[in-house]
Amino acid sequence: MTGQLQPYEDHVAAELVGPRAPGGGAGPAPYDSATAAVLAALVLDAEEHLADARPSKTRTAYARDWELWAEFHQWLAGQTATRCH
Repeated sequence: MTGQLQPYEDHVAAELVGPRAPGGGAGPAPYDSATAAVLAALVLDAEEHLADARPSKTRTAYARDWELWAEFHQWLAGQTATRCH
């Protein structure tokens, strides 16, 4: 089947689980401190790369959109007496 997508049912979804958490649930597998530090550094580098790659006009527009969103939620809280998060 070269070049064709496989049906969804042929794929298995899985996640790593660690020891049982207090209360009986399984949590994510714990990382040792060295692995956690490397993963944190990778995430930070990726976020910085994406921020640097985004054009200045886009960053400015996103910032303004966020301000408008906050203003809307303030207005909505005034109308409904309920604060949204």
